[in-house]
Amino acid sequence: MIMAAWMVSKGDSLPDPAQVVYSEISDYVVPYTLTPSEFGTPSSPLSLDSKGLAFGCFNRLCAASFSSRIINLANGNTNFTKVGQIITIGKVRFIAASSNKRIVLVKI
Repeated sequence: MIMAAWMVSKGDSLPDPAQVVYSEISDYVVPYTLTPSEFGTPSSPLSLDSKGLAFGCFNRLCAASFSSRIINLANGNTNFTKVGQIITIGKVRFIAASSNKRIVLVKI
């Protein structure tokens, strides 16, 4: 299975993105749309793995699973400058991110 994710703007949010869209690359699949309105504007970079996706949302980290399609704030109020790659250590998923010139792992 190959998955793709991208950010889209709506007419009232131009030029900032308002939604994150993801889909399995196939001829018969309709894309799913996530709107993180309560967590702020989605931002790059955008990272995904086989279970879900992670993205920046107003200098914080947001994550959503493909099965539930619910967006969760992954890190509380800590400011992060960039979201990195989703990694798995053991069976636990983390987002590698930078904060105050340090790389940290945030559990999702």
